[in-house]
Amino acid sequence: MKKTFMTLMLVTGLAFGSVTANAQSNADERISAIDNTPSVRPSSGGIEITVQGESTSTFYIYSITGQMVKSVDISGSTFIDLPRGCYIIKCASWSKKVVVR
Repeated sequence: MKKTFMTLMLVTGLAFGSVTANAQSNADERISAIDNTPSVRPSSGGIEITVQGESTSTFYIYSITGQMVKSVDISGSTFIDLPRGCYIIKCASWSKKVVVR
């Protein structure tokens, strides 16, 4: 009985995992809009980074293998051209994984 319950919970988690991830992504965007933290959004051919207010933030962009691709200081909204691939974007308050298609 315990194995059946655990299997059912695992299958349910896998089925609804993408919905939860989507909801979490939307929640992150709403929170960053409220507390003025920088936000990143993947776009075709690169990423768009937005910094709220008059402040400037430093962002570090790493490839999935850990090599630093770029280091940029941004204030306002900026589009950064990147080749297709997976990247890790870091700033002072967070780090996020991004896929550029």
